[in-house]
Amino acid sequence: MTALAPELKTLGRYSIERTIGKGAMGVIYEGQDPRLGRRVAIKTILKSHLDEDTAKDYSMRFVREARAVARLNHPNIVQVYDFGEEGDIAYLVMEFIKGKELKTFFDANERFELKEVVRIMCELCDALDFAHSAGIIHRDIKPANVMLDAQARTKLTDFGIARVQDSDKAAVERTQAGTLVGTPAYMSPEQILGGQIDKRADVFSAGIILYQFLTGEKPFSGSGAWTIAKKIIQEEPPLPSSLNNAVTPLFDAVVNRALAKSPDERFQSARDLAMALKRALEGKSADDDADGTVAGALTGELAALAPTAALAKGPAEDSPRGSGTQPGDMQAVELEFWRAIKDGNDPDDFELYVEQFPSGIYAALAKRKIAKLRGVPLEESSAKAKEQERKELEEATRREAEAKAKLEAEKARLEAEMARKDAEYKQREAEAEAMRQAAEKARQEAAEHARREADKIKQQAAAELARREAEFRKREAEAEKKAREQLRRREAELKKRVAAAEAAPGGKKQQIKLALIVGGVMLAIASIALYVVGGSSVQSKEQLAAMQKQLDEAKKKAERLKRSSPQKTHAAGADAKNSPPAPWGGQDLH
Repeated sequence: MTALAPELKTLGRYSIERTIGKGAMGVIYEGQDPRLGRRVAIKTILKSHLDEDTAKDYSMRFVREARAVARLNHPNIVQVYDFGEEGDIAYLVMEFIKGKELKTFFDANERFELKEVVRIMCELCDALDFAHSAGIIHRDIKPANVMLDAQARTKLTDFGIARVQDSDKAAVERTQAGTLVGTPAYMSPEQILGGQIDKRADVFSAGIILYQFLTGEKPFSGSGAWTIAKKIIQEEPPLPSSLNNAVTPLFDAVVNRALAKSPDERFQSARDLAMALKRALEGKSADDDADGTVAGALTGELAALAPTAALAKGPAEDSPRGSGTQPGDMQAVELEFWRAIKDGNDPDDFELYVEQFPSGIYAALAKRKIAKLRGVPLEESSAKAKEQERKELEEATRREAEAKAKLEAEKARLEAEMARKDAEYKQREAEAEAMRQAAEKARQEAAEHARREADKIKQQAAAELARREAEFRKREAEAEKKAREQLRRREAELKKRVAAAEAAPGGKKQQIKLALIVGGVMLAIASIALYVVGGSSVQSKEQLAAMQKQLDEAKKKAERLKRSSPQKTHAAGADAKNSPPAPWGGQDLH
């Protein structure tokens, strides 16, 4: 297909200007409609790269998409203008959108303001509600199918697997039980289980996109389609507010309801989801108001979460069924198509069935139905025609039973393969858990070793501190003892000198002087002792206070002596002028 792009200049009446996208199945071009003078997008499939059955399948999807979207004219839905085939190329002509897929923003981890999220989601919900009102279920809502144009307006695209409801039926999708259509990471539980699909399946898928907007992550993810499917059916995702602090519980409630496992517990329409989002943005509760596409067949009980053929196939858009496609795959598509049209009254549907499946199981019945609906008389007589119709119905029933048996066998094979892969995955999970536990154990052991080392260091530090404290106490005691001895020795010496001074001439005056000297010396010695042993000792402070008191008393005593004998003291002082120096060689302090 890549080699085709430079050579392709026109398709039908449309001129090709450039390639704007490439996929596994074809190329998307920007073109020009010369008749109407407008730009268009042209989606193509090169059928020569496909086997015959797969080519028919994709041609049928193109026709289905064109017919579905042709009924929709909405500003948030990409309009389909035309479709056709030219040689080996099938093409679909659509409205040209200058913009980017929402998937591109998500892949780049670009975040949107909450107000912008609500606006985009409401536009998507408006598009869905409009399609649902027209009886069309998209069934493949995902970021790759939602575009933002140059003005950031939402555009819903790719109705390739949409189912059109009969206009005269209830608004419940008439998909047969056992058919899986959608994208695994964005499927609703009922899609995965092959149940009946209605518009609430699109609401669930829109809820997944909302979750990505709010958190930047998918609510259900895993290593494969089966793991994702199991989570969608069984598990609840983390609340958006637990992953993004900017998200309020009001938006948690909206997401929870949109992603409810049971359709009856979800918002019953896309419009209801949009209204709930607007109310959450206003800070009001909703209760205040009273990556690729999978298409395949499923049969049997998937309620027990058995792997399915459709899940094993992977994306149909991105991983096409090529030359290795099994006949049962196309039989499944054929049976799905027949069940969708068999009760209808549109001869075009039956003609499309015959065109796509000329040798199909119900080809003969389809031709007979076309004749009846178009009023073409049958060649046989009425009785013969009825008999022939009965035989054709019996033959078709037999062939359908055979096709179902083949599908069941293929499903059983795939279930066994998926069970094997699931067992391998569980084994890897168990090994990873064992490694995690081993790492946790090693971490705990390292932490315990570090704690023991810290305790050991702490004990050593405490012992060293105790040793140094004991040593300090010892030096303090020795210093205090030495200071006391020195104090007693000085006191005895001073008393001796006082006594000698009293016995000498002028003894009274000498007594006063000695009293003052004794007090000063005692105070000095006490201060020195306190400095040696440290000023924090309570006992030393008490001793200093006592010495200060003794000094004060000595001063008072000297004053009294001076007042009581002034003349004698004066005479003694005169005599003292002629007396020899003091015995200790000190100066007269008078």
